Amino acid sequence: MCGDEDIIRKFMLAAYDNDMTSGDYVFISLTLLPSERVTAPWVRHDARDNDAMKAYQPLLEVQIIILNVY
Repeated sequence: MCGDEDIIRKFMLAAYDNDMTSGDYVFISLTLLPSERVTAPWVRHDARDNDAMKAYQPLLEVQIIILNVY
């Protein structure tokens, strides 16, 4: 899936709410630049942070950095 951090978090929380994060599914996220929240992309300092942390366990996040090296 592709999207900004908030969309991915909402998607992963929906997957968690539907019991899709227990190991039967793997989710892949592709982002073009590193996130500002590289170490904890699920954190929003709200009531769902714990659920979001669990929801991100089956998520493989691929971050692509485009370097202009000449």
